[in-house]
Amino acid sequence: MNIGTKIRIGVVALVFGVSAAGVVTGIRAPQSVAASETVTVVVAAVDVPRYTTVSADMLKTQDYPKDLVPPGALTKIEDAVGRVTYNPLGKDEPLFEGKLAARGAGRGMAAVIPKGMRGFTIPTVSVSAGVAGFILPGNKVDVLLTVSRQRANGADVTSTFTLLQEVEILAVDHRVEAPSDNKVDVKEMRSVTLLVTPEQASRLDLGQSKGVLHLSLRNPEDDKIKKEKKERKG
Repeated sequence: MNIGTKIRIGVVALVFGVSAAGVVTGIRAPQSVAASETVTVVVAAVDVPRYTTVSADMLKTQDYPKDLVPPGALTKIEDAVGRVTYNPLGKDEPLFEGKLAARGAGRGMAAVIPKGMRGFTIPTVSVSAGVAGFILPGNKVDVLLTVSRQRANGADVTSTFTLLQEVEILAVDHRVEAPSDNKVDVKEMRSVTLLVTPEQASRLDLGQSKGVLHLSLRNPEDDKIKKEKKERKG
């Protein structure tokens, strides 16, 4: 093979080598560009209990692929600072608008009570015995009212009926978070705060003056409201 032939072969190989490199680069480039398309998302730096006013030291930022950023996720720490959490946040969990009370709503539990609703506290002299300390903040319950009266012949009659259904528990005594063992000591269960409408608050106030209130624990997936009110007579 003469020198001219060798040169021609070398040139052809070089051309094909450059072309192949161009193809490979063309395939990888979009992946590299896609990998760089991230969005900074605000996440919890520590576990944050419900009804907590968020401070900057509770937060950090984390880069998410643009296509995986959850809708409504906050992207600036200052957008979360000073707002109250509706629900507990786990470490590294993204913060959403819907998980925080509106800016300027105040602090503590009052900030997370929706407009038009009320927090109503009832004593738990009988409630604690009825559910053995298993009701926890965030649970849904039915409120039962037991009323006793005396007939004309002197016989005592006790009636129990459902006063309210599917009511959320905001707090058990001063607890707004469930304890680690998911049970509240009945000795510490002096009151329960319920999330109710103004009308329901009036019914609770009247009910506890007429008889004894009890709580019946509901399955969290059971959102059916029964029309029947009478539960028991005796």
